[in-house]
Amino acid sequence: MLLLMVVPGFIFSHRPLQYYPVSEEEILQEVLSMKDVITPDEVRTAVKQGNASFLLVDLRSPEEFIVGHIGDAVNIPTHDILSSEAKELFKDNTKTVVLYGGNEVEGCGPWMLLRQLGYENVKVMLGGYDLYVTGEKVPKAKDGECYDEQPRYDYASYFKGNKAVSQPKKAVPKVVVPRRKKKVTASGGC
Repeated sequence: MLLLMVVPGFIFSHRPLQYYPVSEEEILQEVLSMKDVITPDEVRTAVKQGNASFLLVDLRSPEEFIVGHIGDAVNIPTHDILSSEAKELFKDNTKTVVLYGGNEVEGCGPWMLLRQLGYENVKVMLGGYDLYVTGEKVPKAKDGECYDEQPRYDYASYFKGNKAVSQPKKAVPKVVVPRRKKKVTASGGC
């Protein structure tokens, strides 16, 4: 009887669609080593030279892609990153796949997922498309450390210089609105 229950269980059991050959510990070590990042300057140089060993993947929406993108980038929105067409692009080990979104954070999640699935030729562009367009330099960080972001505006100095004293509020007289009496309607039907 037990055999009749176990055999169909193995036959009709659901297998996962994705297997993760790279463990969480290995991914964490790769994140800390920052070996799979590329700077916008390196991408800019590769685009100018027409380097065919790079495949640029824009993870933003098709609308954002139409407005502007880098060189010969391919648009694969983040939600389509595991489609069969996208996986075929990533299987080509002769090319380094460079993922970028509007900012660096948009590329990190898909990079991590693809690395856990075993794709070794995937990198993330630091700063994303926004930093590529502005041309600002990305400060280099030491291994295992993050670079410090610099604020664009110094709001603290503005508020330190402003020593306005708040005025006490004047008492506003309370206005009483009289209630209207409801009209009595006739009860009953026609």
